[in-house]
Amino acid sequence: MADLFHKQAKHYAVARPNYPSELFQFIASMAPNNSLAWDVGTGSDQAAQSINDSVNLLMHRLYFVNMKPFGDPAPKLVADEYKSLEFPFHLVGWLDHTGPFQFKSVKMMDLEDIMVLIRSSSAYQTAKDNGFELSSENEIENLGAWKEDGDGQKAGEFLVHLRIGKAKHYKVARPSYPQELFQFIASKTPAHTLAWDVGTGSGQAAQSDVIATDASQEQLDFAPKLPNIKYACTPPNMSMHELKGVIESQESVDVVTIAQALHWFDLPNFYQQVKWSLKKPHGVIAAWCYIVPRINTSVDSLVSQFYFVDMKPYKNLGNQLVADEYKTLEFPFEPVEGYDHTGPFSFKSVTMMSLEDMFSLMRSWSAYQVAKDRGVELLSEKLIAELQSAWKEDGNGLKVVEFPLFLKIGKVGKLA
Repeated sequence: MADLFHKQAKHYAVARPNYPSELFQFIASMAPNNSLAWDVGTGSDQAAQSINDSVNLLMHRLYFVNMKPFGDPAPKLVADEYKSLEFPFHLVGWLDHTGPFQFKSVKMMDLEDIMVLIRSSSAYQTAKDNGFELSSENEIENLGAWKEDGDGQKAGEFLVHLRIGKAKHYKVARPSYPQELFQFIASKTPAHTLAWDVGTGSGQAAQSDVIATDASQEQLDFAPKLPNIKYACTPPNMSMHELKGVIESQESVDVVTIAQALHWFDLPNFYQQVKWSLKKPHGVIAAWCYIVPRINTSVDSLVSQFYFVDMKPYKNLGNQLVADEYKTLEFPFEPVEGYDHTGPFSFKSVTMMSLEDMFSLMRSWSAYQVAKDRGVELLSEKLIAELQSAWKEDGNGLKVVEFPLFLKIGKVGKLA
């Protein structure tokens, strides 16, 4: 980050506004936790100051006209009130956009304060460094408009423009998986030398030495970087040639795991790759999904309506396989030892969630994103209000949430 203010730091500290408590209260209300904050570039800037018509006219000419040739993109973004600021973050809470949201800061100022404010601008300093004095004697004389109402000090109103968002929904919103699930899979896998975790997403299922692949580099960027996990971004419909660039040897993999992803795959092509990769005859494939979480009767009825009814027109076959708990999933593998079927076997993941987490989860569902891309906002103001009311019924901000999991597991056998 460039240091644009070191030459006018003294002016900067005196001239710039304090920020209103309403601003910080709004930000705090949107942050699920408040244990640690990072205040970056802790100086400030603002787009406009309102004092009176005569002074405002002069200030706007200085700020938006005289200083314009000396402003780099950053001051221009401020002048645009952050409307054109690139801001790649997701919605928070009940909000349907990331801003800018407008607040006001009011500060008592005299004419000297105004001149200090002008000279604290980075564009003013850039002009001065290039031999131009923007606050000329004529400009200062014109600021005699200050005396029109006879007051030496005036209330200066600074407009503050806020953009607010959060990191990607997926990793925050999705459940972790229980040890009982992994223990069950491990107990049915004779060897534990190499695992292939397919569609690894943010790494929730990558718990041991694995090759972890996903078609989304963005998802992999959120996965934990551990020395025993090799990550690879692979095409959605990976060819056998491309597979061999990731898994070097045929029949070298002990177990293939697929968490909440198998329903998106080209199954005939993928199953061929699994059969090529797994050790025969005891190599194991384990695929699981989860459905809408369970919290309490009031919340569950609203979330179930959203999941099974509201989103239904925007779901594809993959979504329907999940809603059906993988019961109708094509799965051409042999039962593992001790069983006469390949499932689905039931597990559950238990976690603590806030209402903000629930909104994040709902927005992370693919059918919700499909609807939003078509201009339909399924998470309506009415539903948000109903969920807020239902969530508060027991007085607990954090709730115990249970995700039902459904596992399909089989072994490759002697299949070619």
